[in-house]
Amino acid sequence: DFDAAHKAFVESVNRAIDAGQKHLLDTQGPDGDWDARKAGAAIPPDAYGELALVLTALAKTGVKPTHPKMQLGLKLLGQLIVERRGFQRFQGTLPGHRTYAAACVAMLYDALYVEHPHRGPDGRMSSAKVKDALPKGERDGLKDIVTFFTGTQRKSLWRYPGPPNDDEDLSATQYALLGLITAGRVGVHAPPTVYRKALERILAWQERKPEGGADELFPIYLENPAWDPSDRYPRYTPGPKFPARGWSYQGKGKVTGSMTCAGIACLAIIKDRLKQPGLKPPQGLSKEEEKAIDRAINCGIAWLSKRFAVTENPEDGASWHYYYLYGMERAASLIGLQNIGPHDWYREAARLIG
Repeated sequence: DFDAAHKAFVESVNRAIDAGQKHLLDTQGPDGDWDARKAGAAIPPDAYGELALVLTALAKTGVKPTHPKMQLGLKLLGQLIVERRGFQRFQGTLPGHRTYAAACVAMLYDALYVEHPHRGPDGRMSSAKVKDALPKGERDGLKDIVTFFTGTQRKSLWRYPGPPNDDEDLSATQYALLGLITAGRVGVHAPPTVYRKALERILAWQERKPEGGADELFPIYLENPAWDPSDRYPRYTPGPKFPARGWSYQGKGKVTGSMTCAGIACLAIIKDRLKQPGLKPPQGLSKEEEKAIDRAINCGIAWLSKRFAVTENPEDGASWHYYYLYGMERAASLIGLQNIGPHDWYREAARLIG
């Protein structure tokens, strides 16, 4: 019985979430952290990002900003950020953030203070809106983060803090854009030029047809309108075909599942920002650019569909496996993708993790 099986699956997911929340609340230290360091030990540069990631997990499970344990964690987070800023200032001029850690802080504030889009009873998607007033300290912190990301963008993309001529990469870029788009949800925006600079290179870094070779076409799977819970007909059936083209870490070398998810997520974020009301070309997207983004995303979905897996990172095995699962969730959520190929990606990944 489909309804019974679906209900059992939802209940098992909710039990796992509740158990995870309880574990985190039970294991938080008296200082608000989850990392028991020895007295006097140096605090790693990314420690505040790790703390923000745990607090984000709690926020996603429904823990409110006013919860005593969230308050304890937020107080420590503020202290760590202040300490980090005093310890290092990027190239002497910008707040001393770290690429991944800064994005995690922005995503935490988004999880705490923004009501995300959801499908209503009429089937329509709502718009994101601020559900609670963002405290001044958090707003000022987001302004610092946006300043950091706009100031550390290289020629087009991002990298870890380092020499100005250091290479760009798609992983750091994904996190920079996640940080910027979540800050934007509470009204702290980076200028459209930041997104436009990234767009051209991300499109250029997508895998191309080998010289003299043929396109590797693969279908995008669509939900079958004839499907019913009895499974008399397949739920997802092949639709339009696209060249199966993914992304690599730095636009060259091995194409992998984790980086293909990153490429899709980056394009989805750029499209979302540059299609905001009031933005017209050359700041906003032209119709041709929007088509190019949609095609690139569909080519990425085709690549993931052909090589779909949850037990490993496609084309990279055990390397960065959970990073890939996280990236798949981010990419699919950003574009509203319920299936990859004929697979219910969420259900299969949830069963693996659970």
